[in-house]
Amino acid sequence: MPQGAWDLLSAEFDWPDDQDYVLGFDGSYSGDSTAIVAVTVPKDDELPMVKLVATWEKNFDRDGDDWRVPIAEVEATILDWCRQYPQVREIACDPFRWARTMESLMEHGLPIVEYNTGYLKLMIPHQLHVRSSTSILNRRKKKL
Repeated sequence: MPQGAWDLLSAEFDWPDDQDYVLGFDGSYSGDSTAIVAVTVPKDDELPMVKLVATWEKNFDRDGDDWRVPIAEVEATILDWCRQYPQVREIACDPFRWARTMESLMEHGLPIVEYNTGYLKLMIPHQLHVRSSTSILNRRKKKL
């Protein structure tokens, strides 16, 4: 998405209790960000809604070199979210450094799907990304 696009698209909304959704999780270890995002599965001609569930990020002004993403807290956040909103169709996770977490979440009955972001073939090709971003922005502008 172009810089500033998320600001243009943002709108406050209450997460619907009965909405099917996909949870996206990209975890880091120490010097990067970890994020959990929920995206609704649209019905008919609806636009998907995206909600930032949680993030963890090293504060370089405050945190030392020993800072690590709190893995247990990330796992608890995913479990709590899915208990509150049980209509999760899948949880897409990048397995790098998080394979044990994925296994643990599966043991809790959650629908984990491995999505290895390290393989460029799996990522959205640039031209498709540009076209879909433009389409999303144009469609959102029409609804405003």
